[in-house]
Amino acid sequence: MNRPIVIIESPYGGDIDKNTLYLRRCLRDSWDRGEHPLASHGYYPFFLNESSSEERKAGIECGYRMWPLAKHIIFYNDYGMSKGMEAALDRAVHHNLDVITRSIGPNS
Repeated sequence: MNRPIVIIESPYGGDIDKNTLYLRRCLRDSWDRGEHPLASHGYYPFFLNESSSEERKAGIECGYRMWPLAKHIIFYNDYGMSKGMEAALDRAVHHNLDVITRSIGPNS
């Protein structure tokens, strides 16, 4: 399988149950489009303490280390842009990366 690697950005904090379900839908949408989606915000919180600013920052920085592998940085925006997504967008624009926005509709 030769799928292009893409980075998925979507909200996570706040309503984690809603946002985790939304992330799963975003990942599936990307997969169905023939992409190889990576979403560090759906991975690092499983073992890092999101309440620790140091661990959260470390997880974010580790996620950014995957970006050079990606063809696109894709922002799913049905629930708006979180502060983390806004920071990621600023970083992507600053580094002149290929940014895509998508909408798949809210969870049903």
